Amino acid sequence: MLFLYTLFGSVFMLLAILVLLFDVGTTDYQWLLVSEISPFKQKLLFLAFFIAFASKIPMVPVHI
Repeated sequence: MLFLYTLFGSVFMLLAILVLLFDVGTTDYQWLLVSEISPFKQKLLFLAFFIAFASKIPMVPVHI
């Protein structure tokens, strides 16, 4: 069960990183700072990273 729970978080993180990679063309932080990302896509990326990190760190509502 723990494996599936960690895999669930990892998939969301991987998808968010791939969206950034395909949208901007790189994962370099300096380029991401100056790139234009739509507000809707920013909200989706935030949600994906939030779900990923919430399942990987012991947050109270989602911790096993």
